[in-house]
Amino acid sequence: MKKGFLIFLFLFSILTISAQTKTTEKVVPIKRDTVKTEVVEVETKYNPKIADASKIKQNPTIKLLDKSKKKVLSYNIFSAPVASTFIPKTGVIKGVDVGAKERIYNNYIAAGFGNYTSPYFEAYLNSTTRFDSEIGIHTKYVASFDNIDNTILDSNFSNFLATAFYKKEERYFDWKVSLNLENNTYNWYGLPTNN
Repeated sequence: MKKGFLIFLFLFSILTISAQTKTTEKVVPIKRDTVKTEVVEVETKYNPKIADASKIKQNPTIKLLDKSKKKVLSYNIFSAPVASTFIPKTGVIKGVDVGAKERIYNNYIAAGFGNYTSPYFEAYLNSTTRFDSEIGIHTKYVASFDNIDNTILDSNFSNFLATAFYKKEERYFDWKVSLNLENNTYNWYGLPTNN
């Protein structure tokens, strides 16, 4: 440990002595090169372009045959007054035939009856009031109560749908309240247990 410390002190003293000595060298200023301007000629092979071609500035003379020469036209206008036979009718308005107007019904009722005891009923009743409000009812019923012959499963079904609504148109927005009622009946029970 003492030897390492002594070596460290010896080297430290030599370095400090050498760091404190003055150098007597003179600093030489940097010489600047002066560049002279010269013309550099680069010789390459000649590649002509279309723009380099000399253009002919003379107008060609076209010799036409006697048949194809322009002829001088001479024309005269004979203006004569013509009595007009058109007399406009005033005060008569033509009507446009738009055909028969299609009737659009606000309310309807439809009913029917089909094979296998299957009734059908549909109704739509609608009423509007003078304050931009609307009341309506829509109902639909389809059913089949008689089984198809020679089938094991029940083929009965019935579908019932009813909707009632009230609609109001305000100044800045419209709103509607509706009540929907639906009842569907099908055979969901699979095959009978005795098979």
